Amino acid sequence: MVTLPPPAGLASGLSQSTSSDVSLHLNSGAITTAVIGILLAAVPAGIGVTAKTVRRRAV
Repeated sequence: MVTLPPPAGLASGLSQSTSSDVSLHLNSGAITTAVIGILLAAVPAGIGVTAKTVRRRAV
């Protein structure tokens, strides 16, 4: 996951600054919603671009 290192670094830095235990908490519901939302946007966009490309080559 590309987006995991920044929050992990933030939690680590905060833990060092405050001298207390700070851990990273990921809400699985929010992650699932984000993944589904991205897929619902990306898949139709990919299909649309592919369809336009195929139509141009067919003409």
